[in-house]
Amino acid sequence: RAFGLTSRGRSVHLIRTLRPGRRRQAGLSIVELMVGVAIGLVITAAAALLMSGQLVENRRLLTETQVQQDLRAAADIMAREMRRVGASGEVASLGSIWYPGSPQVLRNDMANTFIVSSTQIDYNYFPGSSALPGPFKYQQQGTLLRAQLSANSGWQELTDANVMRITSFTPTITTDSSAAVVLPCPKLCADLTTDCWPRFQVRKARITIEAEALRDSTVKRAISSTVRLRNDHVTFADWSANEICPL
Repeated sequence: RAFGLTSRGRSVHLIRTLRPGRRRQAGLSIVELMVGVAIGLVITAAAALLMSGQLVENRRLLTETQVQQDLRAAADIMAREMRRVGASGEVASLGSIWYPGSPQVLRNDMANTFIVSSTQIDYNYFPGSSALPGPFKYQQQGTLLRAQLSANSGWQELTDANVMRITSFTPTITTDSSAAVVLPCPKLCADLTTDCWPRFQVRKARITIEAEALRDSTVKRAISSTVRLRNDHVTFADWSANEICPL
């Protein structure tokens, strides 16, 4: 383009040439800059929130796993021990089992020594060698589970107080009446029935433990374990007189 200007009677011609393909560039406005920063902050906050949620969930999962594993370990220890309730070294030599031709009636009284209260189990068994037959115990003491795994010894903690709190410990023992077997005798009872004949009973022990994580009370876990006692129980007509069958 050519422009004509007059200054003091003189004509000045200015020529401005615009080259094709090139335009004048302008910077970002303050509004555009603020919008970009806001979008960046939103994206950053969303990423941080997502990462924080993943870390919290991962920590919760680790806590749940630890509580579950500790409960399982405690339940397994108790289950292995309770299976041996009433076991005696004399069983191998038939010293505690009545059989035809036995000179006297002998009983394994240890089969009866299984005492269950609301928060404690007391039991006996003969581990062999020179070890004492018990008593052995499990109990809930405050927020801990404790065990006495050798006669006249101190208590040992089964659960870690730094990991979880025991909120409930419920031991029970049941007799499976459907599996009871009447052992026949040569004679009927005095009332001409078989009610006084000895009965073979299958017993089961069940423990239920509930706990919550120490640092997160929302993490709660419960575990139950049922075991059959290896030393089954036989009830007799008259324990005091050692009467197994009617005379």
